[in-house]
Amino acid sequence: MAISPLSSTTVAAPSKPVNTARVNSPTPAPSPAPAATTTPPGRVDTHA
Repeated sequence: MAISPLSSTTVAAPSKPVNTARVNSPTPAPSPAPAATTTPPGRVDTHA
């Protein structure tokens, strides 16, 4: 029975690191987005 509550705690532990990873993902995502737009402006207009 003690293993059951331990499993719940273990699941919560990985959940916290997942949230941190998501915060890091949006940070680098916008960085390359504007950089790519600045590099190929013609391609962005053609693609749009």
